[in-house]
Amino acid sequence: MKGEVARLIACPGTGLVGIAVSKKIGSRPRRNKLKRRFREAVLNQGKLLSRELDYVVVIHNEAVSTSFEKIEEEVNTLLARMIEKWAGESESF
Repeated sequence: MKGEVARLIACPGTGLVGIAVSKKIGSRPRRNKLKRRFREAVLNQGKLLSRELDYVVVIHNEAVSTSFEKIEEEVNTLLARMIEKWAGESESF
């Protein structure tokens, strides 16, 4: 699922969450700050995380100048869309 500031990838697994950020975004402190912000946003949406999926959040360059509220909103939207997608696929088996 692609959003404005991040992309969410899911595959069958055990509920793990990984966060990826490119070196193109900037210095290590800047990348770490973004990862902390996204990690917190994902943890705040813990009720939406499925224990049957592993997730990878790929952070885009646009996230550098984005507010935390916008990040939380996008993570919530991406997780909800991912749940709908996987629910539809599991019904087809």
